[in-house]
Amino acid sequence: MVLLVLIALLAFSSSASAAYTAESQETRYGSVNHYKYAYEVSVSGEPNTEVTVTLMYKGPSGQREPVYGSDVTVTLDASGSAVIYSPDLYCCSATYSNPYANPVVVQAQFEGNEGNVNWFYLHARY
Repeated sequence: MVLLVLIALLAFSSSASAAYTAESQETRYGSVNHYKYAYEVSVSGEPNTEVTVTLMYKGPSGQREPVYGSDVTVTLDASGSAVIYSPDLYCCSATYSNPYANPVVVQAQFEGNEGNVNWFYLHARY
């Protein structure tokens, strides 16, 4: 009986949290002493599903840390694609001594069971 309850709980928790995460290739920014950026990203997945995109700092050991205010949530169109533009973000400053040392990536959290980050650009804003 206890085993059946555990199996039922596991099945419920698995289906309730069905989501898929995809990540872009990293990019390194090199605009020294510049602090304002925006990203542009193309994603694709199951048609008419929701996706949340977040810009992430990528640390030296591979750890990820979200950039404050970078989350954008959209619904994919009937063909299963979207191009997403972030608001202006104050992040990603570089130094003269090592302007390309700090990579960033975009993570996309898909409501469905599949998805891709097709391309990703980080643009300096003025």
